[in-house]
Amino acid sequence: MFWLLIAIVLVIEIPLLIYSVTYSLSHALTTGRDITAEPIYWLLAIPTMIVVAAVTLRFAFAYPLVAEGYGVLDAMRVSNQMVTGRGWYTFLVMLLLYLIYVAGALALIVGILFTIPVAFTIYGCYYNAVKAEAGVG
Repeated sequence: MFWLLIAIVLVIEIPLLIYSVTYSLSHALTTGRDITAEPIYWLLAIPTMIVVAAVTLRFAFAYPLVAEGYGVLDAMRVSNQMVTGRGWYTFLVMLLLYLIYVAGALALIVGILFTIPVAFTIYGCYYNAVKAEAGVG
């Protein structure tokens, strides 16, 4: 499924990239303005963010598994197994953690002193629950 996602992104991204470059060049030639990289940036940034989010989600539990003594590749494999079937729920938990980090940063950085321990506690509880449910270790 992961490789299918990457293939779909590439199949969509390459024609959009060609169109974006063609559009930027024609716009610059007809208006006499400088070529801006903005359309190209967004056409590359959005698919890249999707791929990074997918990889991050699949390997969300690799760090604690390595800390428990798994090898790096084994931890990635086990993390992938733990997330399988829980993808959307794991995504929502990770999104919640991100929003907690942002809330702490918006609170004049001092909020991070409170939000990071809360976020790590949520992450640890979720990791332990998924680990027990998946029967890992």
